[in-house]
Amino acid sequence: PISDTTIVAAASMGVDITGVMKTRLPYTLTAGFFSLIGYTFLGFVFENSPRASSVAHITQMFSLSPRGLFMLIPPLIVVIMALKGTNLVLSMSVGSILALCIGLPIGMIRLSNIISFRGETFGGAAIEGMCNFTGLMMLVFLTYALSHIVIASGAMDDILAMLQPKIHNQKMAEIFNWFIIALSSFVLCSNVSSQIVAGPFMKQIADEFDLSLYRTANYSDAVQNMFGYLLPWS
Repeated sequence: PISDTTIVAAASMGVDITGVMKTRLPYTLTAGFFSLIGYTFLGFVFENSPRASSVAHITQMFSLSPRGLFMLIPPLIVVIMALKGTNLVLSMSVGSILALCIGLPIGMIRLSNIISFRGETFGGAAIEGMCNFTGLMMLVFLTYALSHIVIASGAMDDILAMLQPKIHNQKMAEIFNWFIIALSSFVLCSNVSSQIVAGPFMKQIADEFDLSLYRTANYSDAVQNMFGYLLPWS
């Protein structure tokens, strides 16, 4: 129930991450339950999927190590700490350290997987993670700057002044908010950036029509992820 988009959605609505997580758990668990049933069913329907009678599939199943189950402990601790209101950075840090403390002794993680040196170059998950997110971080910084310019220039107030006469009740306000985050996701094709741009507009409409900011953060996160992963050019 928590990710980078969860954090941005909560921040853009001015609400705590713990509250957003708690209010979305019923949706997350329901969607996860039906997804599990659907994927399990489809896995046995399609011809190219692994069958229980497949020798290769059975061999693969028996080659899996039960030690991997111990690696479920760190994310579980992170979720519990976050739900109890612990600072997210602290929760994620504890989870990362705990994963190393568990994974290294039982052989599920090798130090060379985290950081490695090959001649004059070095790599590993830590280095690759930082390099892969460099572009996204620059995009987020620039998007924040653009969003601030739109707000400071008064453009956001002018746009909202044109929209608000067309919004007569809470239902229409939520529909307008849906289209705002959908349009932002459609154009930017970036989950985090689309929320940064659309967030101030959505929050002002939510405040004006007394919409739940937790609910707004949740469906905003859902819409931006839907478009972010379904659009062919994203």
